[in-house]
Amino acid sequence: MLSLLREREKEHNFRLLSEKIGVLLIFDDNFELKFILVESWVDSINSELSSEEQSAIRFSEHISCLLGKSFYFFRYEDNEIRDISTVQYRTSKSGNDLKKCNVMTFFNEHVEECTLKEKNVKKQINKSLSTPFHQWQRKYLDYKGFSIDIDMLFASEGKVKFIVEIKRSKISNWKPYKEDANNYLAMSKLCEKIGVPFLLFFVPKIEKNNIIIDCINNLKIYDIYHRVGAKYLEPNSIFFNVRCENISLEELIKKDYSFFTENIDLKTWRN
Repeated sequence: MLSLLREREKEHNFRLLSEKIGVLLIFDDNFELKFILVESWVDSINSELSSEEQSAIRFSEHISCLLGKSFYFFRYEDNEIRDISTVQYRTSKSGNDLKKCNVMTFFNEHVEECTLKEKNVKKQINKSLSTPFHQWQRKYLDYKGFSIDIDMLFASEGKVKFIVEIKRSKISNWKPYKEDANNYLAMSKLCEKIGVPFLLFFVPKIEKNNIIIDCINNLKIYDIYHRVGAKYLEPNSIFFNVRCENISLEELIKKDYSFFTENIDLKTWRN
């Protein structure tokens, strides 16, 4: 699925972030956005910014400006020991120029919302699916609240049109998990504030020739809404509206933005 999306993203004007670029939204315990952290894992921090990095910066700055929240971008080098020492960075306060410093200095002196301390991490990280920063931040970065990675942004003219969460499963009658309710609530509130829909793309996984693959011809798209004043795990705090189902990825990416952004009657969901 991801490879096909990458082939189509320029043609259809959406942005799927590289496996080496992460946009982390940090929320407080009231599901309000605290700040945005964009990390990029590169071969050399002395290289020019890639188009993907520029897109991630542009869209993240757009969200941070709309909400008046801080934005931080930093890049670090790919290396064998999967650790971080020096970073190149810019922030919402530092202007467009990239600066360089030690990673500890960057977080201690520039990221006001975080503190650094070595933490006792009990849960093992799947290293094959994480960047060095994901491992490093679990060990050292301390902040109140929780973080969410953005899976996909659909954008036009430098502005975010809607945000997508991607889920995959082999379960035949899959439904959104209650365990993810805090993430759905936080993202739903964020998207409401910036005036864009929050969607969930569900991709069934099937077995073919003893290999598990994405079934990209049978997608299901949900709108996600929250009840006004909703809090985590309250009854009916999150609502899922099935916008369409049994649609192929090819059909989906050929549709214009109105298909995803057209309004539905919110009275059912809000009361």
